[in-house]
Amino acid sequence: MTNNFYKKILPFLLLFFITSCGGGGGEKSYVIPLVGISGPKAIQAGGFSTSGCNGPSWNECIVLDVFTSEDPDNLLLFLNTSWDNWFRDPAACKDFVISTDGLTLTSPAYCSDTGYDCDFYFNYQRREPPGMGIISDSATHSVRINADPCTSSSGYIIDGYVLGALVFNDINENFIHDDNEPYTYSDVTGYYFLENLKSNLIVSKGGYDVTRGIKFPDDFILVSEINREDLSIISPLTTIEYFSESDVDVLKKFGLPKNYNLKSTDHLDGNEFDKDKANAYDKSMFLVDYIIQKSIISGENANEVWILAAEKLSSENDFFINK
Repeated sequence: MTNNFYKKILPFLLLFFITSCGGGGGEKSYVIPLVGISGPKAIQAGGFSTSGCNGPSWNECIVLDVFTSEDPDNLLLFLNTSWDNWFRDPAACKDFVISTDGLTLTSPAYCSDTGYDCDFYFNYQRREPPGMGIISDSATHSVRINADPCTSSSGYIIDGYVLGALVFNDINENFIHDDNEPYTYSDVTGYYFLENLKSNLIVSKGGYDVTRGIKFPDDFILVSEINREDLSIISPLTTIEYFSESDVDVLKKFGLPKNYNLKSTDHLDGNEFDKDKANAYDKSMFLVDYIIQKSIISGENANEVWILAAEKLSSENDFFINK
């Protein structure tokens, strides 16, 4: 019975020994520090009002700070830190910026969606308690975004730069310009500006590629879902990305690095010095020629041909080999 008694209390004796700072003499016991993340739990705003953000703008809307509750005598020492995020919608929560000390994260609120959740993770290693070795752990923070920050869009229509394209906000996503949908025309540099947006889908129809000297058919379309309040690129690459299934790694199919942003990178600007931009331009020209040729042969609408092209891109490893 005595042996059983000691077996039962032994774990408690060990725990007391570990958490003790020497026992007696008024010394304080070691307190495991709390690590957490402070920041907004929800972004509730509309239009260009940033009242729901704790940052200064939509591009820096969400600001999260790591806090600790360490005892001054047991200062927390972070050995390695990193941030991750998780999201329900792959179009949301992609980008964030980390401060030089690694303890602050800044993230935009996107206009590609509203009513989505971003879960942020601060991963770290620390010593706990002195002499006990290295502990790995993480703190989490969730933000619910109920905001529609983008009411205008500006950017460029490119394969080469496309002049005179009809650019409109496709509210009902039928790839046809309806009377109630805001529209404009691209200039000689491919630039457009649209106001009073009701959704995030922008469609370009027709136009003249001044770089390549090609007139697009009137029903030829390029599309993109704008992702936030900055210059947007609408191109053949953003178009096939739009029509592809969400599980298709289009950047890998294009042979582009994971950090290449199709929606904000002008592949014409400096492509003679940048192999990734040159590769993107080659893929863009291939897609334009492919879609126009297939549309002429099949007589199908351009959006239907884009869907078929996206399916071929998904199923074939050699899609970009001329055939």
